[in-house]
Amino acid sequence: MEHSVCPSLPLRLAEVFGKPKTSASLSLSANDDLSDFVFTGACINKMASNVLPMSRSKNANFVEAINHNANAMNRSVNATTKPPLLDSAGRPMAKNSPGNWDVDWKKRRANALHRSTDTKLANKHRATFWKKITKTDPNTGQPVTYTNCCQYYFDRSYADKGQECDEFPFASTKEGASNANGHYSVRPIAHQDNNDHGDYIKAFYRIYRIGNGTRFWIRITN
Repeated sequence: MEHSVCPSLPLRLAEVFGKPKTSASLSLSANDDLSDFVFTGACINKMASNVLPMSRSKNANFVEAINHNANAMNRSVNATTKPPLLDSAGRPMAKNSPGNWDVDWKKRRANALHRSTDTKLANKHRATFWKKITKTDPNTGQPVTYTNCCQYYFDRSYADKGQECDEFPFASTKEGASNANGHYSVRPIAHQDNNDHGDYIKAFYRIYRIGNGTRFWIRITN
């Protein structure tokens, strides 16, 4: 279903949360900062944009998540993301992670993400990289158990440092880790970055009425 925004009832998030009211604009685009807006009502506007804009300058509160998303979608660098996707010779290869709006427009439709409201699927996505990995320590010869991929590939004490294991594609999409055939990425990022990024995505879903199965893209700018 192509959805979404009710054109008559825009409110800034500040109004919803009881902060001082300010004027709002209906002319949202892929370059706009969505964190300040929320829409109410049940209208449908099939011309609404399905592009989630993220700006490193405007959304500096979750820039670690933005950088992770950008790297995961960029085939020129995402062979270095974890866990690695290996070719037949055991070498890391580029991943086909979907969602990037800034691809050739002819490939854009096939490159979309699709929202999923299925909590069981979201948990299945997370379980793909959140599982114990046991390896033998080459120095001691003793088995070492890691809680998840972030511990194994990055830092066993990342959680103690105030970080959380971020994943791309999002767990709230059908293309998440369990359906990605290895074309996904995880990375420890700051707890607050992860929380703010999650809230931003939820706001986008509300603003543009991105329902179950609705396709959308991501556009990252500086």
